[in-house]
Amino acid sequence: MRISSINNTNNYFKQNNSISRNNNLLQQNKTYPMPTSAHYLSFMGGSSLDLKQSVANLERLETQDKAKFPLGIKEAAQQVIEGGNPDNKTLVDIHKEKYALLEDCYDLEDVKGLFDEFSDVLSDADVDYRQDSFIAKVKNGEAENFNKDEDLALQLLKLYWAQGFSLTDLKEHAGTNLYRTMEKLNIPLMDRDYAHVLKFSDREYNEHLTSKMSQMQMEKADRLAQEKDGEPVYIKRGPLSEMHKKHISDGLIRHYAQHPEKYAQMSKRQKDYFNSNPQQKELIRIAMLYAWNKTQEGRSIKKHLIKFFKKANTKLDDNVLAGSQEDMTKEQQQIFSDFWKKNAWARELFSKALKKGWSAAKAQYNEFMQKLADFQVSCYAAAFVSTRNDIAQGFMPKGSYENEVFLSKVLNCIDNLFYPDTVGVRNQEVEPKIVSGEEVELLMKDIQVLSEYYNEDNFVEYVNNKLNLSFKFLLESQSEKGHSEFLNFIGVNGV
Repeated sequence: MRISSINNTNNYFKQNNSISRNNNLLQQNKTYPMPTSAHYLSFMGGSSLDLKQSVANLERLETQDKAKFPLGIKEAAQQVIEGGNPDNKTLVDIHKEKYALLEDCYDLEDVKGLFDEFSDVLSDADVDYRQDSFIAKVKNGEAENFNKDEDLALQLLKLYWAQGFSLTDLKEHAGTNLYRTMEKLNIPLMDRDYAHVLKFSDREYNEHLTSKMSQMQMEKADRLAQEKDGEPVYIKRGPLSEMHKKHISDGLIRHYAQHPEKYAQMSKRQKDYFNSNPQQKELIRIAMLYAWNKTQEGRSIKKHLIKFFKKANTKLDDNVLAGSQEDMTKEQQQIFSDFWKKNAWARELFSKALKKGWSAAKAQYNEFMQKLADFQVSCYAAAFVSTRNDIAQGFMPKGSYENEVFLSKVLNCIDNLFYPDTVGVRNQEVEPKIVSGEEVELLMKDIQVLSEYYNEDNFVEYVNNKLNLSFKFLLESQSEKGHSEFLNFIGVNGV
């Protein structure tokens, strides 16, 4: 059992993306022939694609005014190298760990909030282009492997930076050279040497590329089938990121604000989505009830709706107002649909009401998630502090974790975060420093790396047991007895 991540954000890059670096388009010198794979394997010192060697060789080619590495990549690679690189990662692994987050983005604002290096990228809606250009072809739905409903700049960022498509791959994928299109959209290009080392550090490059293209074709077919079925938002199959779930829910809310009569006729695909993502279903329930009961527009329509149901001798309850189709009778569903058909004037008003409801629901959800995140950080923090105390006081289980160097390094890692002023010599009267989720997650990763390096894999299980105790004590800490037990757990007040 491994320690679960607090969130799915790569915090190293999130912290280091604040560093500014000139990342303008790198002009390609077309007077020299492109190096072959043999040349690059030779450059890498034979057939080795070792991460340390890759970094060292690229560093050797760096100059003060020409960076070889994208923002934060070299620093992340060096961290892995310093940790012993137990997973034998290559440069492409480091690169994809960072840029994988692009796959979860649905507009350029999401991208720019995560990656400073893409702050100057332009939307296809903000550039001038000829009607015979590739951009026009995509916008008109004439580009076979591209989605006309998604910003082309975002699609190219995902293909080039997240998936590792080279300019040659993009040319094959699009059927035309996209260099000028990338230039027009101000999409930064990788340094040529970095791009080639990246490509040849992927041991199964061709297989990965073929697999990705096949996946994209299947997704396209699925998207077209959903559009044909009248789905207002594409619901991708398989696991979804939080950003993806937000995108789907936002789209459905916009759709039902314009077509409230369709809420009682939700498709099976949408039902399945909400059943597998109950938190999103709860968000829409809160938004609908807020719209009906707490907005002027909703309350005025509700009066007419009550009369409409009363005439039909049918009960109007919260299941109808919340759009809980599974809890509505077929008779209620039919009357609800009939109301909107006969009262078209109410749709625009309800659209305004639902927008207010959605804003209120998201604010309520964000507040809850922040409290949950704070509680989760507190749980991890208490678990690590208790682990630190066990190590310092020699309370570790007998016959295990006897590697003093390993335990000393773990203790120092924890102290450097929670007791930076008294590393190794803790004052029992001092409570641990309040830390952020990002700091706790980085500490978690450091301890996992140490555990693997010193072959102490069971230590992660030990910390997980501490985490379970921490969760229990924090839940009970509101009572006087529970509070005392929690203080005992983290070793405060002279204990």
